[in-house]
Amino acid sequence: MEDTNNVEQMTFGEKVKNFFVHPTKVFAQYQEKPTYIIKIVVLCIVTAIYSAVEAIMSKPYLEKYYNNLTKNMDPQQADTVKKTISAFSSTPVIVITAIITTIIMIFIAALIYMLFIKALKGQIKYGQVVSIYTTAYMAVVIGSIIKIIYMLMSKKPIGISAQTNPNYLNTITKSYDIFTIWEMVLMVLGISTVAKISKKKSTIIVVVLFLILILISIISLMLKK
Repeated sequence: MEDTNNVEQMTFGEKVKNFFVHPTKVFAQYQEKPTYIIKIVVLCIVTAIYSAVEAIMSKPYLEKYYNNLTKNMDPQQADTVKKTISAFSSTPVIVITAIITTIIMIFIAALIYMLFIKALKGQIKYGQVVSIYTTAYMAVVIGSIIKIIYMLMSKKPIGISAQTNPNYLNTITKSYDIFTIWEMVLMVLGISTVAKISKKKSTIIVVVLFLILILISIISLMLKK
């Protein structure tokens, strides 16, 4: 394993460059100086924009879906259901919920990762895990920006089938794509570099947690049905 002691601090430009060409150099800095506040702010901003654009683009599709869903109800009941759905699916509510969920997800995921890392004898602190996780999540942020541009240009929402036709495949493919895989690869590199464990152990941690998340998604869908 490469020596990461006394790592020279990089400029912002160098960090951006190394994120793509040599991410272990970025992660190595977290051994001495964990940082994540700015990344969380960026993550929340992109999440808010993505959620707003997706909500606006999805509105006509969801209205049609809910009209079909309530067409066999009596008018009063159908009206109550539509008003309730409208309140919870308004753009401001969706954006605020997405931001809060994202922040909670970051800190809970980091805690779970830390427990797994320590179970495999890794040497790491909570702040370091948050730093690794938020850096790796920048891959998803890049994906979100690309998706935002696509939705604005095509005027079509991404992953709408997961809401209008919620089956196992649609639910999983909405949440996991090539950018998620990129994030997982970065997590493997980050954990291995900072926690000083083998890439094999790091891969086991990331894959196990990935499978747990898929299982949770499947169970949630089963409960909804």
